[in-house]
Amino acid sequence: MTEIRYIQTPIFGTYTPQNNPEGIATLYSCVRLISNTIASTQLIHINNQKEEQTQSDISRLLKSPQRDTTLYSWLNSMVRDYVLHGNSYSLIVEDELIYLPNNQVQVFTTDIKEAPFHYQVSLYGENFVIYPEEMIHLKNISLDGYVGISPLQLHRQTFDASFSMQAYTAKFIENTNTLSGVLKSQRKLTKEALEDLRIGFNNRHQGSNNAGKTAILPEGIDFHPLKPVSSADLDFINNFKLNKAQIAEIFQVPLSMLGTADLSYNNAESNALNFQNFTINPILRNIEQELTLKLLPERSNDRIIFLVDTLSLASSKEKADSLSLLVNTGIFTPNEARKKYGLTSHTEGDILRSQKEPPREPTPEGTNTPPSKVKPPSKRSKNGA
Repeated sequence: MTEIRYIQTPIFGTYTPQNNPEGIATLYSCVRLISNTIASTQLIHINNQKEEQTQSDISRLLKSPQRDTTLYSWLNSMVRDYVLHGNSYSLIVEDELIYLPNNQVQVFTTDIKEAPFHYQVSLYGENFVIYPEEMIHLKNISLDGYVGISPLQLHRQTFDASFSMQAYTAKFIENTNTLSGVLKSQRKLTKEALEDLRIGFNNRHQGSNNAGKTAILPEGIDFHPLKPVSSADLDFINNFKLNKAQIAEIFQVPLSMLGTADLSYNNAESNALNFQNFTINPILRNIEQELTLKLLPERSNDRIIFLVDTLSLASSKEKADSLSLLVNTGIFTPNEARKKYGLTSHTEGDILRSQKEPPREPTPEGTNTPPSKVKPPSKRSKNGA
């Protein structure tokens, strides 16, 4: 009898954060930056037989009578799930590509050699068994080769701490105002009187709606303000900054790209290059290989790739040096190089350097007539020989 086993995400199994994970500002910014960057990159089809490249026709697969979405929106959703949950899915049905949220897909393994695993998909109110060749499945780092590890599960303590900090901040703002201190009475009060004093003071001065109001105290009650920022508050602020840096590190997003670090232009430029090379490019390669494997004919040498303008990713000096080399070697025209900087073209700027005639040496008379040869005088003639 065939044994079918359900695969949960490794390490921590099924884990649900305390709240919507994208409610954390730093996490949301990281996911948005990665998914928007990839969704904005052009996707093309390389036809090796015709030796040409064309716009990928995946957009055609995303349109059907039931749904009509753009390639940008589809990529954005796929990358978002990949970055957050470690897995993203889209179902291939004839000439249609259907995006599936993570909660609609389960992965099962079997002891069948020809089909060691399959997917169970909830769609249109029914459950379907789907095999790997019918599913676009982007996996993050995987321990078993079947499902990817979710960063939310692997680093759940970091995200739970961030949720707690946000809740603390919200309650702190809700329960405080410009008046922060202690009420002292010159005479002994009963518990009932103390409770009435506390409730009455909070109702008049607590919360953002009452901020800035003048405090009027009963006779014999004194108000003693506290320090505006305590050592505990400073520790909280430092921990909050540390937590933001940890989240950015988890998703390999430089803090300078999130607007939370003061850096020079050169450092920010270097961070942007590292973000493209070490965060975006690996995800692009993952998507390219999965789409090529599942959407193109078997044994075809065609490829689906992202067209990344590597020149625009270089630093200012590297870009200038590269363009200068491309122009001088006759690969780019001067106008093509100027276009990279957003400059207008100029006369004779469309001629390759290799097509130009080499400049002629100027003649003594300033004309194109070659100079006449003058025979040097002989020493013998001077000596009368």
